Amino acid sequence: MMSFGDHQLYLLFLLLVKFHESVGVDVIFTQEPSNPSYFNKGSDANLVWNYADPHNKIAAIAYSVLVNGEFKTMIFNNSHGVQEHSSIPPSYKGRVKIEGRATLVIKNINTGDNTKFRCEMWKSPSGQVESTVQLIVAEALLMNLSLGGKYFTEGSNATLSCKASGKPPPYVSWIRNGVLESSGKEAASLEFNNINRTDAGQYTCQANNSMEVTSINTTIVVHYTFPIVLVLEWQDL
Repeated sequence: MMSFGDHQLYLLFLLLVKFHESVGVDVIFTQEPSNPSYFNKGSDANLVWNYADPHNKIAAIAYSVLVNGEFKTMIFNNSHGVQEHSSIPPSYKGRVKIEGRATLVIKNINTGDNTKFRCEMWKSPSGQVESTVQLIVAEALLMNLSLGGKYFTEGSNATLSCKASGKPPPYVSWIRNGVLESSGKEAASLEFNNINRTDAGQYTCQANNSMEVTSINTTIVVHYTFPIVLVLEWQDL
């Protein structure tokens, strides 16, 4: 059992540990962009970083881009303010800027921007912390239906297939009267074994990739025959 003095020493030890832990907090990222990050062609990409620097150790923040297997510094922010770096690739001159604490803005995104971008925080007197993100230029959704026909005979088998492509890859769904019937990544199908007249109607194929939602409607018709009923009337001769 601890004596009173030992207990006091133990509490003092815990306080000292807590103090050293708080003093030891260093430069860290508190927010990073989604990886990968998708942006539409022609839009401005905002890659949002944020950080904690409790002891004001950051001397500079620099942003670089991967070109031909090598990261090239584009722009940086230090005690002299924001400046373009001498090694900035020509295609990024005038297209990049820094907003807020550490947000990199890339103007007028194009397919050449399908690459990696890096944020580096340089500490004083030495050391650095970095974070890298893959930027992907989104591609419009393209859809293709394969129906195997539009008209079916009751009792036959039928398959409705729908495929979609794009960046990011879409999820495809078949929907009827607001009810999800089938779904899958980049493709979905509906199979009817022994199709019934109640299966006739409008079906919607929808593709969704978080950047865009598009859909195509199709209608299937089920032919069926009515049973022939013979009614015989007897007459007395």
